[in-house]
Amino acid sequence: MKYLITSYIFIIGLAIGSFLNVCIYRIPRGISLYTPRYSFCPICKKRINWYDNIPLISYLILRGKCRSCGAPISIRYPIVEVSTAVSFILLYIENGIDLYFFISAIIFSLLLCIIFIDTETMLIPDLLSIPIGIVSCIYLLTLSDMAIVNRLITAAVIFAIFYSVSKIVKGSIGYGDIKLLTFLSLLLGTVNTFFMIFIASLLGSVFGIVWGKRREGLKTKVPFGPFIGMGALIMMIYGREMRFIYQLVLGNK
Repeated sequence: MKYLITSYIFIIGLAIGSFLNVCIYRIPRGISLYTPRYSFCPICKKRINWYDNIPLISYLILRGKCRSCGAPISIRYPIVEVSTAVSFILLYIENGIDLYFFISAIIFSLLLCIIFIDTETMLIPDLLSIPIGIVSCIYLLTLSDMAIVNRLITAAVIFAIFYSVSKIVKGSIGYGDIKLLTFLSLLLGTVNTFFMIFIASLLGSVFGIVWGKRREGLKTKVPFGPFIGMGALIMMIYGREMRFIYQLVLGNK
């Protein structure tokens, strides 16, 4: 039964990943998510037939090229589809099918869009970040009063710290990043939030060093949103294990 559920989750994840690709392409370009209702090649603009739009399978059959014009299809498409499917399975393995699974799946989908859009445009659309805040608040309603107060305080502290940093050090962090961190702290809680920030800072620093060496002499800004998203995704899936390690380390002191 578990293998059957896993298979269903994988297929559903691929389908959702295919829609996320539509969001990632259309939202930064101001194109409606509803019209046109069909997918089209970004190069030749021709409609993509349903049999050429099957998640992952069509990309492999077409060998990563548009059937109409032969233009290469971005590797991002299968990456997003497979990442969505695999992450949904990991969430299921860690948590089973419960409210947190569905909440996490929604937020994961929004974060994946943010990761790719922020990488491309250096902007985090409110259309994606605000729903994360709304879904996180809905999840708060399922917690105890003490847990709700704790997470609200954590969110307030996170906002205050990073907003102050943005004012003191101009250009250090964008308002989109601050909002995203605040909204995610409502979902993750105090310990997981600080783990998320640590992971995001570590990944961002490593990337910045590697990128700086490759582009020596150029002052290129690196978006922080993708690393926040990665840190949050890791904590959403492996938060329990990370907290266990944290408590184990503290217990040994």
